[in-house]
Amino acid sequence: HLPAGTRSVWVGAYVEPIDDDPYGGAFDDHLIFGDLHTGFVRTLHIGEDGQVLADEPLAHLNHGHAWNRGPGGHLYVMTFGTLLASDTRSAELFRMRLQ
Repeated sequence: HLPAGTRSVWVGAYVEPIDDDPYGGAFDDHLIFGDLHTGFVRTLHIGEDGQVLADEPLAHLNHGHAWNRGPGGHLYVMTFGTLLASDTRSAELFRMRLQ
């Protein structure tokens, strides 16, 4: 059992511009990060000078931890099934889509 207030920040994909981006460049030069325990997912928009231009909420996803760009330029995230050793639910893979 994890103590209340437990945090575990993960840093995912840095999204570089690509041709034929399925997201129309919405995440160009953004770093995706979040918290494994609370489920928040945010993006940092990074300027050419390395400064943070924006820090914005993106989604909520329990146990998300690994992001990457895959075939066709889509962003994918992997989740742990659970954080408890006694729970054997499988991990999941999701493809991000804009709504």
